[in-house]
Amino acid sequence: GWTPERFGFLVISSQTLKTDLATFGGERRLSYIKPVGLQTALQQAPQDLAEKINQAGGFSMVMLSPSIFAQGYLPEWIDAQTFKGTLPNTEVQVQLKAVAIDRWLAVSGWDSIVWKPKATRKAVSAGSMYWFEVLSPISQSMVQQLWTASLADHEQDRRDGFGMVVLAAWNK
Repeated sequence: GWTPERFGFLVISSQTLKTDLATFGGERRLSYIKPVGLQTALQQAPQDLAEKINQAGGFSMVMLSPSIFAQGYLPEWIDAQTFKGTLPNTEVQVQLKAVAIDRWLAVSGWDSIVWKPKATRKAVSAGSMYWFEVLSPISQSMVQQLWTASLADHEQDRRDGFGMVVLAAWNK
């Protein structure tokens, strides 16, 4: 049946739009295409996202940039035995329920101090998804604080832009 919910897709392209209408999906439904700047699209979390996450009892988290975690695919703020943890810079208790990741990504660089290549590290690739059950309520200010924030384990990796995320409600 028809649902009153609206969905959107963010597509990054160097092409200019020739029209603002297109058919989309297997049923070829008419869709409206609207150009937005990437900064505009990701600037703020949807205003009702915390409410939707709390009602659903969970959320999905997508990595916008590769992330380096000390425990491989698992952030250090998640206990490796119970898969429970506290979202960084919040008091929100969560439990990891599922992960969808691609192969690890090799990350390296150049150390300009010692003038040699940095060691290669394994990173979770951008586009990886994590699904969490919320064990305590999350507020809209906490959602906004996490929106496009870096959740990488180490401060330098966070400053370098690794581990940036966005959230969406998930019915567990």
